[in-house]
Amino acid sequence: RKATFLSGSNDMPPGAAQETLAVSWAMAFGVEDINGFNSLQPRRYTDYLYGTKVSDVSYGFLANPALLQPSSPILPALNVRYLLVLVDMKQPLIGPQFRQIYRSREVRVFENTLVWPRAFFAASARSENDPAAVLSAVTAPGFDARQTSLVEGALPRDLATGAGASSASVTSQSPNRLEIAASTDAPRLLVVSEMFFPGWRATIDGAEVPILRTNYLFRGVVVPPGAHTVVFEYRPLMAMF
Repeated sequence: RKATFLSGSNDMPPGAAQETLAVSWAMAFGVEDINGFNSLQPRRYTDYLYGTKVSDVSYGFLANPALLQPSSPILPALNVRYLLVLVDMKQPLIGPQFRQIYRSREVRVFENTLVWPRAFFAASARSENDPAAVLSAVTAPGFDARQTSLVEGALPRDLATGAGASSASVTSQSPNRLEIAASTDAPRLLVVSEMFFPGWRATIDGAEVPILRTNYLFRGVVVPPGAHTVVFEYRPLMAMF
């Protein structure tokens, strides 16, 4: 995934917009983009990325320089591997975790060396049913969901804690389906960098399991011991009629 750091205006030459994959250009090239270009995006996503006081996100301006610092968990949690910045804009303070890998006349491209995996097992998890408290915790500097993830709902009592033997890797993905090869030595919470939203369903080895709203925005499922195939599919109820 990529993020374009762009603030205040979408008035730029077409070539610059294209090279920075701004506004809707990421969609044209099939690149996953966290900025968005639609005022209809879910409120929780806006809260998480832009803050609770922001209402209009029509052009996906990403202007908060705190997002670019190593202590911010937001871009790593969103699985943002690449950051694009216009060359001729006022340069934001870019943290040392971003390594420049490309530059043209229009754009600088950085790789995020602290990006989190698309899917991972949390070392521990706890329940927190107050959404505001969850949002405050998971966006605070230094938060690391790989160590402790927050779930809005009940968790199994036998959920393991600690850094046990576990692995998770995405084996197939599309807009409506995500498949993960997962292995764990004990029941653990698998967290994926995908938005919790009605209509998504999860299966483990073909058996449906509940999706837990995790870390305010994301999805989680509890995986039993052993090697398993975890699949998320978008199958809203209306498609069943």
